[in-house]
Order: sequence, then structure tokens, then C-alpha cells
Amino acid sequence: MSRRRSLLMVVLLATCGVQAQWTLLPPDEAQDSAQHLLRLEGTLLYNSNVVLNELPAHLLRGADLDRELRQRSSDALAGRERAVFGFGYHGRLTWTGPRLQQGRSRWRPTASFALQEHAGARITPDLFDLVFFGNARFEGRTAALAPATYEQVRYSTLGIGVADQQTHSFVRLELVQGYSLTAVDVDWADLYTVVDGRVLRSAVLASYLNSDTAGNDWARNNGLGAVLSGRWETRIRSAAQPTYLSVGVEDLGFVRWNPNSVRLDKDTVIRYEGLAVNNVLDLDAILIGEDQLLDTFGLRYRTGARTRLLPFRAQLAYRIEGRSGWHFGLVAQYQHLPSYLPQLTASLARRAGVRGAWGASVSYGGYGGLLVGAGGRYRVGRRISVEASLPQLIGFAGGRTRGLGALLAVQVAL
Repeated sequence: MSRRRSLLMVVLLATCGVQAQWTLLPPDEAQDSAQHLLRLEGTLLYNSNVVLNELPAHLLRGADLDRELRQRSSDALAGRERAVFGFGYHGRLTWTGPRLQQGRSRWRPTASFALQEHAGARITPDLFDLVFFGNARFEGRTAALAPATYEQVRYSTLGIGVADQQTHSFVRLELVQGYSLTAVDVDWADLYTVVDGRVLRSAVLASYLNSDTAGNDWARNNGLGAVLSGRWETRIRSAAQPTYLSVGVEDLGFVRWNPNSVRLDKDTVIRYEGLAVNNVLDLDAILIGEDQLLDTFGLRYRTGARTRLLPFRAQLAYRIEGRSGWHFGLVAQYQHLPSYLPQLTASLARRAGVRGAWGASVSYGGYGGLLVGAGGRYRVGRRISVEASLPQLIGFAGGRTRGLGALLAVQVAL
């Protein structure tokens, strides 16, 4: 089971980067007007349209995947054309300084540093069953393994910008250090297993791209680039109640991965009939070297620098501040990842006195179906506020649900 577990870690858990929309909370004007602000936040998200939470949870713990557990997710795929997965995390530290021009300007300087990883994947039901159950169930028929796609990218950003004190609009330019990239795009692939299992036939049309394979930890620099992030908000003057419309983008840019990046393009047909061994004592005839395998399956790759767009996020938001203290928000969001569908989120929030706020949200789209979330914020004294949000409360009900995530943020006024 160890090989299957390792493969799924690549397909599922390496799919690190889905973005969910958090519950929109009304701003804390008292704290936001401080001379200096420090905000530290972290998020973790996972979602899928079919795979149950128990499967990736067992993989993370290194627990045994019994057949019943695997079969439940396989049954959920029955009748569907695809399974999509997403997982992501990020941590960000942001500083906001005093108003420019000795306090006469609305604009304030900002600086930000972030570490993040994003990914998305799409696979067919047959590919899922092949990974978890082997090819025995495909005896005498063809397994459809495509279309399939997978992308994972890990990077950090460091940059500066300006933010509008009144509208919370901002623009920020950042440098990017790329740590790892893996991208697989399979246009066509199938596998036919002869009834007695002695012959396998496969046709493949696919491409594979990977950053420098010498290492991909946080200490390495495998690529450099730049991104632009920003948000513009305006008030709709004709509305009876305070109503705002905003549009924003985050991490719109690229990374130039270094010349040691590898690429492999395949358009081939493979027929495998096993190995013929005439003498089991003749080790030279039994052992196969790496070069022989690479030549047999045509897996020779080429190296070279590559430029690739990062998984940016775009957002359109509409919010109303009701006179009774209720705030309504509607957000449409897209993330540039494989098979990510635009996500629509509706949220309702209310202030809790002068120090706090709470709210609830309903989302649909992204990598999963319906998400029901909740969030809140509370200010301790005049300087420290704590915010927490869960975009999928149902995910905590047990392993046979889909989607899970959390946000935790601390903001300090100096």
C-alpha cells in the first residue's frame, strides 16, 4: 500500500492551493486608523467535489487505507466525468504605516511578506481506481486516464505598496522567489489490460514540467519573478444605504524558473509484455539499469529556463451596510488553477458592540459544492484584535464530508 499512498500524496495532498472566500466582516475603523498596524494571518484549505475527507486525513496520518474507505470515495465518483481536488495554505505578515504627507494624505505605505503554496488537480474515475485498486478490475477493457491535469507551486513574496485609509483600496508590487513547480497536462491516456494480464497496452499524449529537481525546500531559490496585487473600492452613491463595489486581484504575475527546470513531452504508444528470463542465475539478464528503462519508455527529458504564470486570484465584491447593524456581502472569485470553477459567496455579518463582529457565509463553486461557513473578530483593549473563520463547518462533522479549512489572524495597533 505504500506505493499507492505515495502516489496519492502526489495527486491529492501535493495539490496544495485552493482558495475559499471567507466570511466578510465589517471593518474595525477604530483600530484601522492607528498610526501603525501589524497583521499576521494564516490559512489552510482543502476541498474536493467527490473525495471524502477521510481519505486525505488517513494519508496525512500515514494510516492504513482499508478497502471500504477507498471504495466509499470510488462510489462517490460513479457516474461522474471527473474528480477535482484543491489544497492550499499561506501565511502573511503585513505592515501599514502612518498617512503620507505628514498625515494630510489618505494614502498609507504598506509592506508585506508571504509564504504560500497552491495547487489543483483533475483526474478521471478510472485513474482514481487504478491508483487505489490496481488494474485487476480493468481486465479485458480499457481504462480512461485522461483528460487529467495537475499543478503545484510553492513560492514567497516580498513587496511594498500604498493603501487608501478611507476605502481600503490598495496596490502592492512584490518580488517572488519560487521554490517548486510541478505541472502535468494529460490530453490523452488509456490503459488496456489483456484478460490474462500478460500484456498491457497504453497510449499517452502528455506534457510534464518540473522546477530544478535538485531540491525544492524553503531554503532553495529555483526561480525569480514579480507579481502585482491590488484592490479598488468605490461607493455607489445612488443606493439608499451605504453600498460598495470592489474589484481586486492578488499575485498576478510570473516566475522565471531557472535553467535546471525539466520538461518532458510524450506522444507515444507503449506495449508491455513483461520480461523474458532464460536463466534466473544470469543476473546480467535480469537486472535492468536506469538508462535502459528511460530508453524503453522514452522518458528522456530536456532542461531549460521556463516562465510560468502564478495561480493569481481575482475577485468582484458587493456589500451593503444596513442601518440596523447588519452587513450583507456578495463575492465572486476565480483562481488560476486547473479545473477551478468561479466561486460565489454570500455572507451576512453584524457588529457585536464596539469591539467585535460575527457572520456566516454560504459558498458554491471552486473545487467543491456547497460550503457553509462562519467567522468572527474580537478586539482586546484598543490594540489587539483576533479574527477566526471556518469556510466549511460541515467538514468538522466527520470524515465522510467534503472540504475543510481555517483562517486565523492577529492584528496589532502600534
